[in-house]
Amino acid sequence: MARFDEARLQRLGGVDRQAVRDALTAAFPSRGRLEVLLDRLDRRLTDYASEASPLPEVVFHVVQSALAEGWLARLLEEAVLMVPGNRSLAGLGNGQPADGEPTSGRLATEGARAVAAPTDREVISELADVFSDQLRAGIVVERAGLRRGRQPSWHAGNAELFWSEVHRLYKGGAVLGGWPKLLREAHLERPANPVIAAAAAAAGVPIAAGIPIAGAATTVSSPEDAHAAVGTVGATRTGAASATPTGPAGGWDFFISYTGADQQWAEWIAWQLEAAGYSVYVQAWDFVPGANWMNMMTRGIEHSQRTIAVLSYPYLNSVWGRAEWQAALRRDPDGFRRKVIPVRVENCPRPELLETVVSVDLFDLTEDQTTDRLLAGVEASLSGRRKKPEQAPPFPSF
Repeated sequence: MARFDEARLQRLGGVDRQAVRDALTAAFPSRGRLEVLLDRLDRRLTDYASEASPLPEVVFHVVQSALAEGWLARLLEEAVLMVPGNRSLAGLGNGQPADGEPTSGRLATEGARAVAAPTDREVISELADVFSDQLRAGIVVERAGLRRGRQPSWHAGNAELFWSEVHRLYKGGAVLGGWPKLLREAHLERPANPVIAAAAAAAGVPIAAGIPIAGAATTVSSPEDAHAAVGTVGATRTGAASATPTGPAGGWDFFISYTGADQQWAEWIAWQLEAAGYSVYVQAWDFVPGANWMNMMTRGIEHSQRTIAVLSYPYLNSVWGRAEWQAALRRDPDGFRRKVIPVRVENCPRPELLETVVSVDLFDLTEDQTTDRLLAGVEASLSGRRKKPEQAPPFPSF
């Protein structure tokens, strides 16, 4: 387990404090998850921000209080225990500076590492670690131009074999300019990863404006600065997703199908998904003046991995809504690939052909509960299984 030295954490500079906040925000992307973390320290989330406070502001106040009161090390250690596979969190505890050294420690080392170009072997290992899930890995590779049918087979438990073969194919010319394309897509998915960012920069890939590379982070000294930084990253990620080429060389994770009465829900869902790192195609943001509405709709359905149908009573009566989810369902009539995800925002019946499709129900919940349920439902749909509890369930009592 990663260990943290409180005395050294107290000497972190502004850039490194921001790196700590960024790592916590990424690892705990909702108030509900952050509340669980604080519960483990016998602290209440409401002590640090109001219910209406944005998550970056909450994290800012939590870290600020932890530094002032001397429990930041405990906070980070509990965070690592809750999210053991998170390299950003675990990395904060390694390479602490010896007495007399600059206080940047591991965080400064990460920055220097982002400046120096890593070897191909280091990049392959990093990709295998970051994209260790078969579905996520396949999506990134497909966006970089290598169709699913041409991708190497997946070796269970050994993602590095997959990524080694992907590297060989790209370097061998399977896709024109393929390796830089792959690094670009990987960087868009994991903009804060220093190894991927350094490899992308070394390959001549333009790093998206507003997405910081480790080692070039901007000091954030106030919640207002944090809001501005998060807004810049979010806007860049959204634009990058919208600009992704369509067809076999690219596409989106999700197409949002909705009726005009539910536009607020559609935009909220799209924003939550993009904040979690997914790419989304939604009429409210992607149908720009001058574009052919029907062509844009067809493109969204054909070039998105899955269609989210925002179900409500108005949607049930929408001719276009029915056409959209039925078109997506025809691509997966048996449901094995989970191409259509019904998301009910009202306690309404499902359309007849979707009656047997498990839905994600977002009504009668608080905002945090709604966010958690949406992301948990999406993650389960992508992986094919709901998240297994970290601890054994209680023994059944009779």
